[in-house]
Amino acid sequence: MNNERRYLVGTMAFVTAAMLSVAALGGRLLNPDETTIRIAAASSLAPALEDAEQSDRIRGPGPRAWIIGASGTLVQQIQRGAPFDLLLTADETARDAAVATGRCRAVRKTALVRGGLVAITRPGLVTDAKDLSGLAKVLVGKLAIANPEHAPYGRAARQALEHSGTATAFESHLVYASDIRDAARLVRTGQADGALIASALVTANERVLFEVPSSLFDPLEAHVLNCAHPQRAVVADRVADSLWDESVLSVLYRHGYLPPIERGLRAAK
Repeated sequence: MNNERRYLVGTMAFVTAAMLSVAALGGRLLNPDETTIRIAAASSLAPALEDAEQSDRIRGPGPRAWIIGASGTLVQQIQRGAPFDLLLTADETARDAAVATGRCRAVRKTALVRGGLVAITRPGLVTDAKDLSGLAKVLVGKLAIANPEHAPYGRAARQALEHSGTATAFESHLVYASDIRDAARLVRTGQADGALIASALVTANERVLFEVPSSLFDPLEAHVLNCAHPQRAVVADRVADSLWDESVLSVLYRHGYLPPIERGLRAAK
């Protein structure tokens, strides 16, 4: 492991927000002289960011510590005083909530990347469902989605069910996960028969039933915010700016992300 980079160790290189309390984070990190850049990021971004970090594509001075969780949970921690330097949300709603705390500002007007929503089933469950209506007809067990109260992908899943007219059919089947990675875990361990998860979380050996049409939910565009102490803001911006480097974006695209709507035309050239 690179000695210039310190990780908080959770699963792999990251620690989840649920493992930390504001008290555990410690007032010392509010000290502008603290060198560790503390980055809070939405669960859906975790695999791609970890890949980019471990391949030394994310630049900036000082070691970095990553805290992963549902966007809404991370914003709540900021409201309670958690000293995050950067925040990466999974959608615009969470971005706006972070700005409303008075502690964060968007690094750029445009989003970083755009995510998608897909349906997967537990190992061994065979179905030829091609859309939510088809899945509603064959699913007899639980359908896992992230908690819509604080997880953008959970909100997107709920919107998709409502707009597709399948909300009533799935109502008794829904089980709410703490975040989108937890929703994926529930179906992979057989605790749910199906799940609506971020396309970026699909593994190589996983069967995707179908992609949920993006017209059924609000855009899942990831935004980057600077929430640092004023004396640390410039350093935090340097790390944030590196996320838009083509070397980092290529990793995000490889993990299933798409350019945000504003960049779609440029990326197609």
